[in-house]
Amino acid sequence: MSEQSDHVIYTRNEWTTVPCFIDILKFLKTKEIKTVADIGANVGEVTKLFLEELPAIQKVYALEPLTSNFNFLKDRFKHDQRVNCLKLGIYYGQLTAILKHNGGCGSSSITHGSIGLESIDLIEFEGLNHDIDLVKLDVEGAEYNIIKNSTKLQNTKYVIIEFHPFGMEDFEDFNSKLPAQPGTVQRTMYIKSYTDEYVKRYFPNHKWIVDDQVQYLLERNDA
Repeated sequence: MSEQSDHVIYTRNEWTTVPCFIDILKFLKTKEIKTVADIGANVGEVTKLFLEELPAIQKVYALEPLTSNFNFLKDRFKHDQRVNCLKLGIYYGQLTAILKHNGGCGSSSITHGSIGLESIDLIEFEGLNHDIDLVKLDVEGAEYNIIKNSTKLQNTKYVIIEFHPFGMEDFEDFNSKLPAQPGTVQRTMYIKSYTDEYVKRYFPNHKWIVDDQVQYLLERNDA
């Protein structure tokens, strides 16, 4: 079995057994969601779940920059006209980047160095040039850059965000206030205090529907 196939099983299990993911899908089922941007689509299992659970979907833009994952993703949906697979990452301030491997096919993130897995192409979210009802953002640390800079994301009806403990340089005082040698629980709560603040700052017109440590589901107030 390939690394990608393993990640299909892992993601399916996560989204069908972990309470916060179950709550996300349960809530979204009640909404008329026609267009989705799956940013950080990886092997496409979340896209597949959305297509199964959200019957109004007409189009999914599945963005995955890593070649091995993208090839797997594109092959999975080659016969489904609703899914447009794009070999791109979303980021602001540069057009290309080097990906570094964080472990497993599920985790690769932008590095500002010159050594890594491969060079990838980047666009701004606004570059998709489509109306999007739902965005799923799982980009291994790049979420801080995207949220801070994308007015389009800040105005999207429904947003799922997974925050990560790296990429927090947007908080100038993050490292200076990080407790010395924190334990896992202490560090998790410390990071969450920052991610909560980030959501409040950049999504003032959204309600928090699901809020579970690093996972958020937001609904725009007028959605």
